[in-house]
Amino acid sequence: MKKKGFILILLSLLFLTTSFSIADTELPWVKGYLRNFTIALNQQVVNLEKKPIVFENRLYLPAKYIAEALDYKVTWHPEDEKITLNPKVLEEKLPPCNPLIGEYFVYGEIQAIDLEGQQIQVEQHLDHHSREIFDFLKVQEDAAIFLKRNSHTMRIHLEDLRVGDVVSFIVTKEDTIRGIIIDG
Repeated sequence: MKKKGFILILLSLLFLTTSFSIADTELPWVKGYLRNFTIALNQQVVNLEKKPIVFENRLYLPAKYIAEALDYKVTWHPEDEKITLNPKVLEEKLPPCNPLIGEYFVYGEIQAIDLEGQQIQVEQHLDHHSREIFDFLKVQEDAAIFLKRNSHTMRIHLEDLRVGDVVSFIVTKEDTIRGIIIDG
């Protein structure tokens, strides 16, 4: 009999604490409208996975998707219901060279740039581990190109590169450039 009473008290406590926590997290309902807005960042359309909501003639955008479009990382802190947006570091924007999948690293000075063919020729700064290249390297359409100066990085475009720039390339096993870092 004592065992049944103990279990009954335990279940009652469990029920009471559950009902209090549910009452504590109750949020008001908001009626909004999903709209198919186009959002542009620097004249380029940003594709959002979630549609914006219109509520009382104001547009509400999902913070996560906007932050990711701006190259920021989002951290949710549930204890104080706070969202933190921080710029991504270079390693988060451009994954490092992975020799296990055939990638290699090239360091040197740009000798020629063919913008139409999206190709770059480089004079390599070689060491005993370098893989030597002799011809133009094709730059991938979606290659990540960054100007790095001290602890700051800025994303740039192929057209911003100049002959004479000292660069680091991440080259795939297909001999195409997937990442460029310009030493500033």
